[in-house]
Amino acid sequence: MSESAGETTLQRSNQRVGSLRWRVTLLIIMLSTIIQGTLCVVLILYNRRSLDETMTHRIRLRLSRIVREVESHQGELSRDDLAKFAANHLLFIVPERFAIVVYGLGGGILASTVADPPSSKMVMVQEVFESKQPVLLKQGARSLDWLGEDLSSGAWTAMVPAMKGGHEPVVVSLTISQHYFAQMANAVERPVLLLIGMGVVASGVAGWLVTGRLLGPLSRLTQLATTLRPEHLEEEEAGPNTSVAELQVLQSSLRETRESLRQAFRAQERFLSNVAHELKTPIAVLLAEAQTIDRAGLNDEGARFVGSVHEEMKRMGKLVESFLLLAKVHAGKALLKSEVVFINDVVMSAVEQCGIMARQYSVTLVPTLLDGEASNSTVAGDPTLLQTMIDGLIRNAIKFSPHGSRVEIIAEMSEGTVSVCVRDQGPGIAPEIAGTLFDRFVQSPSEVARGRGTGLGLAIAQGIAEMHSGRITFENRAGAGCDFCVRFPLAKLDGVESLSET
Repeated sequence: MSESAGETTLQRSNQRVGSLRWRVTLLIIMLSTIIQGTLCVVLILYNRRSLDETMTHRIRLRLSRIVREVESHQGELSRDDLAKFAANHLLFIVPERFAIVVYGLGGGILASTVADPPSSKMVMVQEVFESKQPVLLKQGARSLDWLGEDLSSGAWTAMVPAMKGGHEPVVVSLTISQHYFAQMANAVERPVLLLIGMGVVASGVAGWLVTGRLLGPLSRLTQLATTLRPEHLEEEEAGPNTSVAELQVLQSSLRETRESLRQAFRAQERFLSNVAHELKTPIAVLLAEAQTIDRAGLNDEGARFVGSVHEEMKRMGKLVESFLLLAKVHAGKALLKSEVVFINDVVMSAVEQCGIMARQYSVTLVPTLLDGEASNSTVAGDPTLLQTMIDGLIRNAIKFSPHGSRVEIIAEMSEGTVSVCVRDQGPGIAPEIAGTLFDRFVQSPSEVARGRGTGLGLAIAQGIAEMHSGRITFENRAGAGCDFCVRFPLAKLDGVESLSET
């Protein structure tokens, strides 16, 4: 598996962890909002009910005192008398809008603090006279125009039967605006709503931090799981042990699995290397026999058979050589020499080697070399292996390019690195193999159907790049085509550290 493919897998794992973190955080926010919203509704309802009970109790109390004033008053009541009663007993609602009206037994108005009290209350007045029970009711804003100002919050109206002067039955009515009540309710509700908003934000931040800490061990386990690939088994394990007891068993199992895979993979490498060595000699003999046999005396069937044997032996020979090179690359033993290599020379040598194949496929190779001072850019390594790597990338591009198209080989230098990009005009990399493109024996469906190739070329190229402290990446271009880029650190001409066999 390539570094880019490994990074892609890790990025997808991190995206899943990140997605889980977002989902858990959103769930915490939703639960917090529901809980706080429920508490807010309960608090608002309780506050309004408490205020309502308090206000109605005070209205009854104040009205009872006004009634005593009316009952003890001798003579006719006037507006000034009612204003005096209000000044003595309604101080708690000043400057609220209010009205005091005294109704007589026949429904007439004996006195009022307002000019035009509503006549619609006469039916209610009669009911109070007959029942001799006090009445308290709430009124909407539409029925309060007679008070002479906007009372959109509504009002309370209380009516109490009384005996004016001790002998004349009357009904005393008190109407008080609910504006004061609304102000007190808002004084409590607004801070509560503000605190809920702040609580939702705080719960989101806390949820994000808490889930990040809780999912941290999962992220480390994901990184450990991504190392369960053949190409990463020999790397040192990174990351501390998880402190979560429930995940320690999983981490231990992953490490045991990783070690088992490492041992199995080493045994597989030894087996493949031994088999490849054993097959190399008989394949070479059969290939030589097929090449030297005299086909002139053979009939058509025999000639076709010898030709088929020759082609299959050549294919098997390439497969064995690929196996041997791949085994050496992954064992770190392929780089037997290290020297300063001019990148332009490597590119042109690979282009020349692939020229015949390009002509067979009717594809034009277009190299773009480094120029100016950059033309002397070098890398440290084995020129044969470097050429093999770039050669493989170019041949892959040729195979997947349509007839009459072009393959560009572009050398570039930037900030202490040099890169070689191979750009084709083919169909690009299929999404289903993008994550495992640099694994062994991975081929596109079309190549599998045609029976071409071995699926080892990119694995070998990636191994060679890693041995030279480089990396290979690929990217599908919009429209058509794909870019394969290999990047290396620059080497100095005055000396190169040995990269010999380890």
